[in-house]
Amino acid sequence: MSNPLHGIEMSRVEAEYQARALDTLSDAELVAHTGELISRPARHTTSFSLHAPLELLARSALLPAVAESRRRLARLQVVALAARYQTIAELQPSPPPFTGSIADAVRELEAAIRAGDVERTDAIAGFFATSTRVHEALPAIADLVLGYLGSAAHAPILLMLVARAGAAVDSLPLLAGAVSGLAMAPAERVAARLDDAAPGAAVGGDEVRDVFFNLLVSARRNAFVGWGISPLVQHVESQGIVAESLEAVRGMDGLDDEHWDHASRGCCAARPA
Repeated sequence: MSNPLHGIEMSRVEAEYQARALDTLSDAELVAHTGELISRPARHTTSFSLHAPLELLARSALLPAVAESRRRLARLQVVALAARYQTIAELQPSPPPFTGSIADAVRELEAAIRAGDVERTDAIAGFFATSTRVHEALPAIADLVLGYLGSAAHAPILLMLVARAGAAVDSLPLLAGAVSGLAMAPAERVAARLDDAAPGAAVGGDEVRDVFFNLLVSARRNAFVGWGISPLVQHVESQGIVAESLEAVRGMDGLDDEHWDHASRGCCAARPA
């Protein structure tokens, strides 16, 4: 069955929505058809091609909350996303399929990213999209992806949105573009890591909140080092700021979900008005 959104031009989004009876599609079907069209990685990463999967998952999560009077407009925005991607994103050719186990795929994916082999990376990302489910794919690749800054460090954000969507949306194909971007810049990685610290005294939620609040408000100012997340993160690491920040939480025992909730409150409190 062909995709009902295929070939829609930006200038005809509203007209084609009516002509193709797209209002008869459920929200899940509309999102799935859009996801199919924007899941193929672009040959050259742009801000739009990078953010399109993130936008789709965010809009998918928001659709149930849209007032009935605004639902048509909200759904048109999803169709417009598919139309624009088809119009302006120069797509990479479909790679040959990867076959093997999940463990094989993880090893091959790491090797392909490190080697800067975009085609091989695409093939393995396609394997995870078509041969696994969310609860299998995310734990398998999360540790690998988190250390890379390629795709403007958006791969972890996409992982989070895919995890939130769960089985409600067929979102795994959307990982392909972000993972592909890692192979385009394999040298852009987070260098710092929090080594295992000796167990410390248990801490309360208020203490964790205060530590993170003080950490953020006292962060050192730095000169402009260029646009983009990668140069910023790499500069911050080279200045020792990451090590200083991690030192603030070393040795804290019992940092469970409740403690991280307190930490996030401290982060929010530290945001400038």
